[in-house]
Amino acid sequence: VANGVIYALERNSHLVVRLERAGDGWHEREAWSFAATENAPRFAYADRTFGLCEGLAIDTRHVFVVTDNNRTPRASDRADTRPQLFVFRRP
Repeated sequence: VANGVIYALERNSHLVVRLERAGDGWHEREAWSFAATENAPRFAYADRTFGLCEGLAIDTRHVFVVTDNNRTPRASDRADTRPQLFVFRRP
């Protein structure tokens, strides 16, 4: 929740989605893709089973997305097994 608005992380689609309550359910509204960053050669993990973004935080100016890579190395640097935090300007 950010400023009373609920957002969801669609990790397999590489999206942050704004949710809106409607009756007994929720509707997806605008979505922001971070696929270009997550899939960029310098950030991509060697095993794409792991390394998907799984954490989301939002403030008034930024969207923070974090990976859970289960210590899988990056494709571009097999010695680098750190998770990653991506910080985007909020659209």
